[in-house]
Amino acid sequence: MRSGKTGLRPNNLFSCFGSTFITALAAFWYSYEQNPAPAISWDQYEEIQSEELTARTFSIGLLPVPVKADNFFVLETRLGSTFYVSPGWAYVNLALIMFSISILLTIITTLKRFWFLAGMTIFSLFVFR
Repeated sequence: MRSGKTGLRPNNLFSCFGSTFITALAAFWYSYEQNPAPAISWDQYEEIQSEELTARTFSIGLLPVPVKADNFFVLETRLGSTFYVSPGWAYVNLALIMFSISILLTIITTLKRFWFLAGMTIFSLFVFR
């Protein structure tokens, strides 16, 4: 006999979450292959510093005469560039968050009273934190 319960069964729910995960993973790898560093890239900065040192000193009479030498140091630094966020992917991320929140609220409202209050408390902490 069939029971009167309707809705998503665990197998359907697992396949839904699994396909969402696989789709998100495929989108990640596609984005990575298009541009491996979409947000930050490496910038190389070079700076030349000169420092004057006394290489040797000899005396002429009572006066010491220093022989100066210029040393040049090349300092090289690798820093991250300015952070860049693609607007298209930011909107996709926002849409996924809104969809997840609506699904979460839909599931929480079907729970019994205690679990509803616990779920809404956790959801409120998530939203207002």
